[in-house]
Amino acid sequence: MDALNFLPWRAQARQRRLRFWQLGLALAVLSGLALNVMVYTGLQQALQREQTRAEQERQQLQQARQAMQQLHTEEAALHQLQQQWQWRQALQPLREWPQLLMQWLATGMPEGVQLRQLEWQEAGWSLQGETARADALPALGDAVAEAGLDGRLLQQEHGVTPGSGGQGTWLLRWEWGQRMLPDLRPLPAMPAGASSSASAATEDMP
Repeated sequence: MDALNFLPWRAQARQRRLRFWQLGLALAVLSGLALNVMVYTGLQQALQREQTRAEQERQQLQQARQAMQQLHTEEAALHQLQQQWQWRQALQPLREWPQLLMQWLATGMPEGVQLRQLEWQEAGWSLQGETARADALPALGDAVAEAGLDGRLLQQEHGVTPGSGGQGTWLLRWEWGQRMLPDLRPLPAMPAGASSSASAATEDMP
């Protein structure tokens, strides 16, 4: 009986194993490439999301800075309005007082009292005069009180000149100057959240 030749069968089996190994290697390489592509795509998407979020945060920060700048501008305007209102309130009596003084000098001087000098000094107005009647000096003080000017009266002096038959001299000095103005230095910064209440208070100002 002739011997069987298994060499062709072994060669074919070897070829099949080689093709299977090559196919597995190709599949492994393709799987690795696909995995790398998936990982790279995922990282790119995550990076894009982070960049979008960072851009949104930058925009929100810019909006917050603009809002803070607007708030500071409104607070500065409110402080200016408050100072203007305080100046107006402080200057209102100063506008009326000279008119009261002139009216009193024109109509409120007691009979027999003569004005000799009207002078502006550092502290205010000084009025000096004389009278030929001693009883006119108390009447002069009453006239000052009735005119509403005594609230700012700093000095009131009068006396009878010896040997002049009852003739007297008098001096009245009023404060009407920088001392009457309130302290209008810049106001302190307002606490956060007080803008709305301060705005409402400003609207109620006369």
